[in-house]
Amino acid sequence: MANTVGIRRFTRINFEQDVLLDFGETHYEQSTCNLSLGGICVRGHFAQELGDCCKIEMRQAGTSGPTVDFQAKGKVVWISSENMAVEFTEMQYDSFLFLQTALIYQAEDPLLVSCEFCRDVTFQVVEEDHTT
Repeated sequence: MANTVGIRRFTRINFEQDVLLDFGETHYEQSTCNLSLGGICVRGHFAQELGDCCKIEMRQAGTSGPTVDFQAKGKVVWISSENMAVEFTEMQYDSFLFLQTALIYQAEDPLLVSCEFCRDVTFQVVEEDHTT
């Protein structure tokens, strides 16, 4: 499990999961490349522009664990010919707990990742469902 730090604000973990990106009239069902406390990188070809906002959903019944039910809002921060990065802007508290757990569980250095939770995150954590 390779982690990538460097110029990035948060540690990235390899994380392959089906994801639905809802940009209103345009929807994508793709697979994530990696995940961090700041956002996700998604594989595929996209007809989006920087700053476009979307709803993010990951749902999958876990074969060896609990069901993944992650929902957030995000905005496009970069696009290449093969990937797109979406920065989280808002998520529910339950999704934030899932994100923390996934990052700690998959990290090469869980203590380093845990320390990142104390930094100012770039998104708002909400108690009620504001993602719909």
